[in-house]
Amino acid sequence: KAGDDQAALVGLVVTLIGKGSTDGGSGPLTYKWEQIGETPEKVTLSSTTVAEPTFMPKTLGVYEFKLTVTNKAVKSAIDNVKIFVVGTPDFGKDGCALLQSCLL
Repeated sequence: KAGDDQAALVGLVVTLIGKGSTDGGSGPLTYKWEQIGETPEKVTLSSTTVAEPTFMPKTLGVYEFKLTVTNKAVKSAIDNVKIFVVGTPDFGKDGCALLQSCLL
């Protein structure tokens, strides 16, 4: 399983989550992450062969990744995840984000 879709902020590290993956076999698992679909930019993952790689988006938009988990004794399991990257909140002079009301 490639984890749940998630929201992230531009310029902050995003972690893709494949740690809970299974493929029905009992042996060690191998992981392969690929960026798919039309995305705002091509990103470089910290690794494409670990359960939880990271990347830092520089552009707003939706990023989609495919995770293939393989056990040599069994067929591969495949899942996709979307990362919705938004801008950083605009803070007013009082330090409150304009995303919601501040309680002081």
